[in-house]
Amino acid sequence: MLPENKPPKPERAYGDVSLLTFLVYISIILIILVDPVEILVSIVLLAIGVPIYLYFSPKEELAEVKRRYWSEDAVLRRACRQGRTFLAFPLQKLKLAYYRMTKQSPALRCENKDSCQESDRCKPI
Repeated sequence: MLPENKPPKPERAYGDVSLLTFLVYISIILIILVDPVEILVSIVLLAIGVPIYLYFSPKEELAEVKRRYWSEDAVLRRACRQGRTFLAFPLQKLKLAYYRMTKQSPALRCENKDSCQESDRCKPI
């Protein structure tokens, strides 16, 4: 007989019980503070929205779209462009300064340093 292959148990995050308890308390407070009419309107809108979503949602798997989205080239392009966005740009500069101070090399480098466009190639180092 072969031994059973069991997947490893996921590690628990620190504070997961306290975070869950905190979110339950916040939810209870929001339920108490909200008018019952608003709750009913929300339930009605949800009840109307679910059948509309089911009607218009794709009936078959979008395998080709998923394959293109999760391809290595597409993931690298998104990671390269992400460093050039408005809010990520200062973080990118801080990260590069940290790499220079610690004499490390970044894990991803864009070949075109001025702008990362759709056609630019990003490569892992």
